[in-house]
This record gives sequence, C-alpha cells and structure tokens, in this order.
Amino acid sequence: MEFLFLGTAASEGWPALFCNCPQCKAAAELGGRNIRTRSQALLDGHILFDFPPDTYKHKLDGALDLSRVDLLLVTHSHSDHLYPNDLATRGAPYGHNFTAPTLHIASGHDALARIERVNGYENNKLSNIVTHELRAYEPFECCGARVIPLPADHLKSEDAFCYAIETNGKHILYLHDTGEVIPDVLDYLAHAGICYDLISFDCCYCVKDNTHLHGHMGLPNVVRLRNKLLASGVCDRHTFCVVNHFSHNIAVTHESMTAAAAREGMLCSYDGMRLEI
Repeated sequence: MEFLFLGTAASEGWPALFCNCPQCKAAAELGGRNIRTRSQALLDGHILFDFPPDTYKHKLDGALDLSRVDLLLVTHSHSDHLYPNDLATRGAPYGHNFTAPTLHIASGHDALARIERVNGYENNKLSNIVTHELRAYEPFECCGARVIPLPADHLKSEDAFCYAIETNGKHILYLHDTGEVIPDVLDYLAHAGICYDLISFDCCYCVKDNTHLHGHMGLPNVVRLRNKLLASGVCDRHTFCVVNHFSHNIAVTHESMTAAAAREGMLCSYDGMRLEI
C-alpha cells in the first residue's frame, strides 16, 4: 500500500501567496522540500484526502491520473481543504474517459452543501459524482474502504472530521485539522482494538506548543497525543507516525523540522513524500 503526501502546508502555503516574512523568503531561497502546497494526500492511488486549490498542481507534479480516484474524503469546508469549483471539470466538456466511472465524495453536511452551492452558482452540473453525508462514529463503506468519521477539534460551526480508514488489511489514521484529540475520540480508538499502520498528525505550529489546545497542534501537542495512543495500543513502534500540515508562521526549515521530529521517533512530511506501508 502506498500513502502519498501531495501537499503538506496549512491554508497559506509556504512560501505564502502574498508574504515576505523571513520564513517565506528562506523557503523560496532554499527551495526543494521547503516549498509546501496546501494539504492533500492520496492512498493507493484512488482514495483522496481533501481537495485544495493546489490539486491541479499535485496532478502535474505527480503525473497522477486523478480520474482513478473513486473516493474523496473531505475533512471540512475551509477553502484550503475544499475548492469545489474544480469538481465541475469531472464531466463533459471538461473531462472524458475516466478511469473510475464514479467519484464518491464523503464529508459532513456543511462541506457537501458548499460543493452544491458553488457548483449551482457556477451553473455547472456535477457529473459522475455521488455525495455521502457522514455522521460521527458511523461506519461508511465504499470503494473497498471502511471509513470511520471522528470528530475533529477544529470548528464549532460545522462537523469537521478526522478519518480512520481500513483498506486492504491496513489501517490509517488521518488527524487533520484538529487540536489534541478530544477524550471521546481517544476512548473510541482505545476500545476499537486497532493498532494503526500510519498516523498523520496535524502539526501546524511546527516545533511550538499550541497553548490554545484546539484547532491545530504543534510538535509538543503531537508528542503528548502520540504517547497517549501508544499507551492505549492505538499505535506501536512499527507505526509510521508523521507530522504534517505546517504553517509558515513558525521559523523552521524542513531540515530542522525533520530533525526535531526524528528526536521524537517521528517522520516529517514533505510534498511528494511516499510511504510504502
């Protein structure tokens, strides 16, 4: 099984679109893995996590057949995770000869409503797309995957989800965007009796602790959460634990972030990073 990190930045990208801060200037000068696009990931070539404005760039950079994607899991409706305008191109006259006949999109009510509203305003008809409204903890099975939507500590105004996925005998835990996971979720994971093969952790604050303890995490928050998951058997020393979804507002390079994560026994993601699980 392959897990591909397509984009690994928070909403502004890194370097950010209109920013001349030292962090953004340094990233532009260093290049390489210091250049980060908006967060997105692809599992086994056909399960896509989120649909940011950078999806087209990810297709080009990875030489991807995105028409092969048959399941799109959207975490929430913020525009760096959901840019619904481009979904209209999955139909004539914009696209033809799809590898997968149907794209299933699963998310909470507000994200799905945004998809319908934007495409209605653009007067585009969503072609070959089926939407599924998810509810917390209710299993959803589609395209060879069993998905559990888990409440994220991110928004009070809508259902924002993290995702636990089982497919092809492997288990993935995708923890974006969220603060330190709420107790009910920790209890659910502990009692489910599953040890995950890969966990992707929100690390928007990079090496800095998020003292607000909600919305996003930094490395100290991630380490505390990872240790709780270790203690409850949700992960073990064989689990790929990866920090992801970084904001440019913290002055770290990819090299220094990788070193900080490695000291905690974790990996630091970068755009185009592939893990074989």
